[in-house]
Amino acid sequence: MKAKKMSIVKLVFDLIEDSNYFLKEAEKLENNSSVQQRFLRASLLSVWSGFEGWINKTCSDLAKTITDITVHEKGFLVEKRIEMKNGLFVLTNSDKYETIENKVDYLLRNFGNRRLDKSNKHWQNFKFVKELRDSIVHPKKINPPHLSISNVRLAIETIKYYLQLLSIRIYKTKLEI
Repeated sequence: MKAKKMSIVKLVFDLIEDSNYFLKEAEKLENNSSVQQRFLRASLLSVWSGFEGWINKTCSDLAKTITDITVHEKGFLVEKRIEMKNGLFVLTNSDKYETIENKVDYLLRNFGNRRLDKSNKHWQNFKFVKELRDSIVHPKKINPPHLSISNVRLAIETIKYYLQLLSIRIYKTKLEI
């Protein structure tokens, strides 16, 4: 059976929808139960995955379509290392991963004509949400993080805020999320 091809944007919307679904299911359960925590983790990871997918797709699209960027900027967008060869800087096939914070900052500044205000509440919320996500994806403590309905709701709202902001600033289009 042939798999149906899905667009990145549809996948992002589906992941946000999944996140909302998992949050609603968590709200039906007893506070702090293991099943509620399972739904909250699924909600948080779904919305973050959708966001990261959208950011990576946007970076890739811009690298393909914008012609007046430097090789260093292109390397940043496609997450590839730059090397000097024959007196020129060139993209290599070696990966060089960038943080999501740097990507958001770069996209807003260079394609959205807006500086990222790192002192505002939206950015502080973003950093908090990323810490929650990182504590699950890159655990460094024996006990997993305890998530709450309000923290995960904040995560969804924060991710939606940045998706909208980036879409409006870069593409001049409001997303229907």
